[in-house]
Amino acid sequence: MGLSCVYTDLDGTLLGRGSSLFRDAEGGFSLAQARGLEACHRAGVEVVIMSGRREPQVHELARIMGQKLTELWGQPVVISNVAGAGGSIGASRAAKAPADGHTWLMTTNSPLTTNLALYKSLDYDTPVPAEIPATQPHFESPRGPSVELIKLLREKSPLQISELMHLSDKLSALNVARYQAWAGKSTPKNARQAAFAFDGDVYGGLDARSLTPTELAWAQEHVCILSGLYGLLRPLDLLQPYRLEMGTPLANRHGKDLYAFWGSRIAEHLNERLAADRTPVVVNVASQEYFKSVDRKALKAKFMAPAVKQ
Repeated sequence: MGLSCVYTDLDGTLLGRGSSLFRDAEGGFSLAQARGLEACHRAGVEVVIMSGRREPQVHELARIMGQKLTELWGQPVVISNVAGAGGSIGASRAAKAPADGHTWLMTTNSPLTTNLALYKSLDYDTPVPAEIPATQPHFESPRGPSVELIKLLREKSPLQISELMHLSDKLSALNVARYQAWAGKSTPKNARQAAFAFDGDVYGGLDARSLTPTELAWAQEHVCILSGLYGLLRPLDLLQPYRLEMGTPLANRHGKDLYAFWGSRIAEHLNERLAADRTPVVVNVASQEYFKSVDRKALKAKFMAPAVKQ
């Protein structure tokens, strides 16, 4: 399967009521979506617009889109229309395109397709039961650490991201688009609960979908997830798609990497969470790369690290 990045047509079907290509999920004016397209264009990704609307409407949408992208990129943009069958023909063509990173699918929600290979260790496709609650990340706020990191990442080109994170051109373009689309506040429309979004080996062992409401509530109070972008997450904290490993040497105002950036903040937040415990204990099952972000000297708790042997 080729690079099939889910986007939306100009009426904003997937962005929320009153939204569009140039508006965010809350309806305010934003160039984030267009900048995401621009990042992919710079990486050589072809833009294909398709819709289940009638042919004249599709051509009009393509004309407007081509005009806007031409203005934005400063060079002629020609968009191919693939209409019919409620969008299924266009989705099928994108799905069968060569896996060379040069196909971009723009569609409504009915033929929605996503290349799972692009969301390494992230699952944003399997539905989360509606009754599962969602909470806000501690370090996510309009002027919080997560926003500060996103601003730094938005300044970088796909090539710079590729060199910084050792990614292919295709994945670097995808993540630049993610940074541009990242919103200052996570909502059920743009994010999902961390325990249900992460999909690596550890989270397969956690198997959040098998937990009862009581067990999830216990995990919410006792389990912490270290994150390069979010610092520290609870299982039900909302998580937007991103890639920023803790060991990334991203220079910032605090130093040369994310360990300098987070400093003692993660440990101090753990102390706040453990303050009510009479005998606070932290059991570390994270990798060394991630747990280095916890300042052991600032941590006011007994520390345990199980030894994992083959």
